[in-house]
Amino acid sequence: MAAFHSPSTASIGMVLLLLISFSMAAFAYGNFYHNFDVVWGDGRALIQEGGDLLTLSLDKTSGSGFQSKDEYLYGKIDMQLKLVPGNSAGTVTAYYLSSKGEAWDEIDFEFLGNLSGQPYILHTNVFCQGKGNREQQFYLWFDPTADFHTYSILWNSQRIVFSVDGIPIREFKNLEFLGVPFPKNQKMRLYSTLWNADDWATRGGLVKTDWSQAPFKASYRNFNADACVWSSGSSYCSSNKNAWFWEELNFAKKGQMKWVQNNYMVYNYCEDTKRFPQGFPTECTFADRAYLSLNSPHFYPKFRDHSKISFSSLITTTMCRLELARLEYRILISDNGVVQPKRVASVGSGPMPLNSFVIIIMVELTKSIVYLLLEDKETQFVLSSKHNCKVNNK
Repeated sequence: MAAFHSPSTASIGMVLLLLISFSMAAFAYGNFYHNFDVVWGDGRALIQEGGDLLTLSLDKTSGSGFQSKDEYLYGKIDMQLKLVPGNSAGTVTAYYLSSKGEAWDEIDFEFLGNLSGQPYILHTNVFCQGKGNREQQFYLWFDPTADFHTYSILWNSQRIVFSVDGIPIREFKNLEFLGVPFPKNQKMRLYSTLWNADDWATRGGLVKTDWSQAPFKASYRNFNADACVWSSGSSYCSSNKNAWFWEELNFAKKGQMKWVQNNYMVYNYCEDTKRFPQGFPTECTFADRAYLSLNSPHFYPKFRDHSKISFSSLITTTMCRLELARLEYRILISDNGVVQPKRVASVGSGPMPLNSFVIIIMVELTKSIVYLLLEDKETQFVLSSKHNCKVNNK
């Protein structure tokens, strides 16, 4: 019989150290020495105060920038920034997640400078597989140069949410079932740069950078990443993953976002008819709708028995009657797989507006399965126990 040897104190300590290292990698916070590398600027990017503060500067010779040591595949990222004060026209402070390659993914905050007394423009964009063109721009409801403010990116498998001081300003949802690409496969680093873009940044390039005001300086502190960190071909997530991985906007957060968009949004690509004369991108039609994905934990067990309807053979047309809590709909599923419902009759305590909620049906003909993606707009509803579907092959 082989002798049993208890593990040494040193080996136990090594295991604990490795576990702590993985945990710290997935939940990074605080120190710029530990979390970032200065990659550009020839001394214009400085880490100060023992790693608690980082500053970028721009002069006529060069700007500056830094990047995270870690790469992330989903996470919740926070950073406090204080932007270039005074006459910042022509300057851009960029703060963004990005992958590499020609078909890169990217999630952008960009702060476009302006003349003294004129507001900054916060520019947001989402790139997927190298394609962006999803710009939304906002004024801020405070002076972003007077003090530090928190700018956050929530990125999970269902949505991307841009927030300022905890207030959501934009949500980009995963609508892959409608053919809209979504960043989900490429790991991304966090980057930030301060650079000159006076050919477009301020009033479309009409206002140029006043170099007599240089050097321009932006400051950073209180970085926090509760994220899945990519390492050695695998993703390591923090123990707090479930707090953000399934996070969605509740009623109060949706109200805050609506307030920002109604009062401070200055450009929305989904409203630019000159840019899209043939019709808006698909995601614009569904931008204000909150879909309950089959992958969401909220889908189960409540809808577990009703998540799919199977047919014995391929279909071209199906008339399906679904009973909701207060409304009855008849839905025509055509070859394109996505249709809007028509209300047939109201049931229960009275009629409810059609736009209170919408059901989108996606048909996967190769598998003969109809997936139900449900939207709940402040109204709880439950599918009836029987779908009462009839197959009509025409």
